[in-house]
Amino acid sequence: MTKIPETVTIVVHPSGTDADNLTVADAMQQVLDTFELLSKAEVKDDSLGASVVWRLERASTNSPFTVEATPVSSNPEISIDRQALNTIHAFQEGINSILHAKGKPQWIDQESEGTLKRILARNLNGIGRTDIFSGYHDAPTSIDHRSARRAQNYLEVLAAEEALKVEDLTRKEYGSIEGHVTDATTWHGRPAFRMRARLSGKELICILSKAEAASIGEEHNWSEVFKRQRVLVSGICHYNPAGIVLRVDVDTITAIKPRDVSLSELRDPNLTAGLSPSDHLRLIWGGENG
Repeated sequence: MTKIPETVTIVVHPSGTDADNLTVADAMQQVLDTFELLSKAEVKDDSLGASVVWRLERASTNSPFTVEATPVSSNPEISIDRQALNTIHAFQEGINSILHAKGKPQWIDQESEGTLKRILARNLNGIGRTDIFSGYHDAPTSIDHRSARRAQNYLEVLAAEEALKVEDLTRKEYGSIEGHVTDATTWHGRPAFRMRARLSGKELICILSKAEAASIGEEHNWSEVFKRQRVLVSGICHYNPAGIVLRVDVDTITAIKPRDVSLSELRDPNLTAGLSPSDHLRLIWGGENG
């Protein structure tokens, strides 16, 4: 089908293994969120006094769900053809850049990033692939499971790096933090993971030393290590002014594998120093730093 350059077509494919899981709500919201992002990418020309409005040309609820739209001017007396082309170009270049973890365009603000994250999340649950066609590009912008996951990880890394720039790391000292690993990632090209501290509930980033990364690579499969493991990390802890750990330069990681403890063991006066089991546990959980 021959399309004029300004035409945008969005095709939502169900997952190949879960074809029945694609809901009408997901498919329609995917289209709405995509056009919301497209509007955010509009390269406005204030001298024109008009903006791009996307008019529905065609829609098909047959699988795959398809919607086609063309731009019209908010002021019928003013042409926005060039503005529409620039908008489509900025949109596809920007989304492709994120999908390939190469950069985030300036037009994606906090609100737009939230919209994009919803689009990516649907491609990991129910939607198999989202194709965005335009007459401007020969190939569509395609979001599948792999590119959606890569884009999610990339946005998380950018957010972590931005947080480190903003946060005032006023103090650092050697220490240990216990928590559960939430995600494997990288930090400035170095292997790292995010961890939620057990006591504070705050998430921090843990950067592995070369020796520790090599050790993990030799002893374990990374996918096994980073599956919500409970660990104790030791290394240089970086604190903000509020005393919250934001980053740990990790020297060692110790997996914590709790064992079942009988009530009779907890009642041993040599273990609890005469405290009741509940008071003893409260003392243990309340007296640990991190």
